[in-house]
Amino acid sequence: MKLGKRFVTVSVLACLLLLPTHGQKSTQTSITSGASRLLKPDAPEMNRRAPELFYVRLETSKGVILIEIHRDWAPHGVDRFYNLVRAGYYDGARFFRVIKGRWAQFGVHGDPKVSNVWRARKIVDDPRRESNVRGAIAYAFATPNGRTTQVFINLQDNSAAHDREPFAPFGRIIEGMDVADALNAEYGESSGGGIRAGKQGPLFEGGNEYLKRNFPRLDYILRATVHARRVIPEKISPRLSVSDEAFLEDLSRRSFRFFWEQSDPHTGLALDRARVDGSPPDESHREVASIASTGFGLTALCIAAKRRWVDPNAARERVRATLRFFAERSPHEHGWFYHFVNFRTGAREWKSEISSIDTALLLGGVLTARRYFRADREIARLATKIYDRVDFQWMLNGHPTLLSHGWRPESGFIRSRWDNYSEHTMLYLMAIGSPTNPITPESWYAWERDWVIYAGFKYLASASPLFIHQYSHAWVDYRGRRETREPRLDYFENSVIATRAHRAFCMDLKSEFAGYSANVWGVTASDSAMGNAEIPKAMDLVGLHTTPSARRLLVERDQSEISTASGSERGSRSRSLAGAALANARGTDSLSQKKWSYQELK
Repeated sequence: MKLGKRFVTVSVLACLLLLPTHGQKSTQTSITSGASRLLKPDAPEMNRRAPELFYVRLETSKGVILIEIHRDWAPHGVDRFYNLVRAGYYDGARFFRVIKGRWAQFGVHGDPKVSNVWRARKIVDDPRRESNVRGAIAYAFATPNGRTTQVFINLQDNSAAHDREPFAPFGRIIEGMDVADALNAEYGESSGGGIRAGKQGPLFEGGNEYLKRNFPRLDYILRATVHARRVIPEKISPRLSVSDEAFLEDLSRRSFRFFWEQSDPHTGLALDRARVDGSPPDESHREVASIASTGFGLTALCIAAKRRWVDPNAARERVRATLRFFAERSPHEHGWFYHFVNFRTGAREWKSEISSIDTALLLGGVLTARRYFRADREIARLATKIYDRVDFQWMLNGHPTLLSHGWRPESGFIRSRWDNYSEHTMLYLMAIGSPTNPITPESWYAWERDWVIYAGFKYLASASPLFIHQYSHAWVDYRGRRETREPRLDYFENSVIATRAHRAFCMDLKSEFAGYSANVWGVTASDSAMGNAEIPKAMDLVGLHTTPSARRLLVERDQSEISTASGSERGSRSRSLAGAALANARGTDSLSQKKWSYQELK
């Protein structure tokens, strides 16, 4: 089965691990609008139980904000918010209290008759289950059990103060945080203030007419709607400019040349690294290929054929030669391949391991080629042979659910397993979906899920570099798909948040690395001016433990394709070329010392 439009072919069983949450018609529930409904707070339609998970789309005067609502976070609060949104209570409501970089509050209806009815309709407190981190949505209140209709957006991490109150978050912004940041804050507390400030009398007496007369430039909600599935706001994903498209086209084409020029035409094996200045690597690296790099290369060949960067027939023949080598000549163990091999002969290099994750990255390219060149019977036959031969059960090494990192002929299986979130999600999808040697779907939920909070960004991560949030996205389109079990994670959104956290981390290091800027940053697997320099434990604050990259550019192109870019000022690892979906990751560094001295992180 094809997951989205970017393709890793797995069985229906694997696809069922993730629920689609967009691409379907939204299910906005319509009820009779107008103040008459809102004046009857005891009516059954105003007291319905909310779904366990739903989305609220705020069309504001500044743009679109999309909120993900979880009923189990705050059941009483969510039920109230759900019914108010459905009834149109927030339509036209002003963001009357915006404190730049701290919070934005709304929730007083524009008609005083309506706002005063609901002002007295208090709900009991919910225990706080989530933190008031940046993007979290919670009710404002003056006294215990005093919540009514007013809510606020945390524009920064306010957990230190708000979690003690407690303000109980019931949702989080998943799209449009930049819109929330841009809400007009010129009036501060003067246009209404908090409930506790005692300045809200005029709001309830005069409504929107009072606010428009005295604070005419307040931003406001045009319309709030409930959706059962995630919707992607059009205003949040604008089309690229002509110049940006031209830049990405040129960058992608140049990136493809690495795979075209640095692969052996007979084996198809792509070198692990190459220097952009043309100088040869040292002897120990000169002919060393990586099967992961080769997987990216197979995918790049499909993109190049479609975009006519090379003759499509030449690309097809290179793919065919690569698949022939892996299907008929390459050493393997139960279908799994050695991590590093000689790019001319395929012989094992550096006594490397039979690698489960690198075989998976290779398979991503193999299955992409099978799909793109599906009319070529030989390519389809060879690709199917390679995938079907992989014995995923063997790689469990006796464990019921967790795959091993690999195997060595000298010592057997590697003790480490893929037991925590990393770049392995596509490995488990292909293992679960294998038509010949599948593992149980329970494997997907067997690995641990650890959370990181940095600069107000909360995301799933292990102590690992940025590429763990990108590799699988080169082939699996996770956009709008969510796990069927708690925490029902959207892995695409998680990677976006992780990327922003990494960027914030690098901005915090700007005083140590003059080359860092809002558009030049990045920490991932790479060569630096000093090789693989040691990085202090402070990196673990954002789940990082590898060298800052000398340069990385990741580009997402067509929905059905992914372009990868390689290169560095002094050297690059093609293995650091993630694909997919995170086009704002570019980084440089001028590493001048092994230990960072950034005081806050010591």
